[in-house]
Amino acid sequence: MLIGLTWRVFQSNLMWGCCQQSLHVTKSSYAGHAVYQRKKLNRAISDNYYISECPMPKYGRGLNREIVAAVNAGMILEPFSIKDVRKLIKAKNWKPEPSENHINVTLANGASDSHSITYKKYFLSVGDGQYKVNPHYKGNEWL
Repeated sequence: MLIGLTWRVFQSNLMWGCCQQSLHVTKSSYAGHAVYQRKKLNRAISDNYYISECPMPKYGRGLNREIVAAVNAGMILEPFSIKDVRKLIKAKNWKPEPSENHINVTLANGASDSHSITYKKYFLSVGDGQYKVNPHYKGNEWL
């Protein structure tokens, strides 16, 4: 299931496919954020840009959820790092592969109590870029 859309905004004098800027517009409980994103999109349109709708890649049930399943299945041993996640991505043959930055941010946000109240805290940071799955998400029901 795709939540929201990513709009790629291209400047009209650039070759097609040269992404100038990306906007992610989702339904948001914070209406001000949605209005801000819409204004940003409208500004891009009014500046003689053209828009291409493109689906956002989703990795299985979501990258963090797939990492939890891999740890519970024994495919990844704890504590794990970005290198272990990269091996999982290659084994699952997900295309396009997420960037190192995407993996870093996903793991950090999944371990941070201060990131967002709606972002599930699947992980516990054990330091030096190492993570463990939160005990709440251990067991066969999370495979």
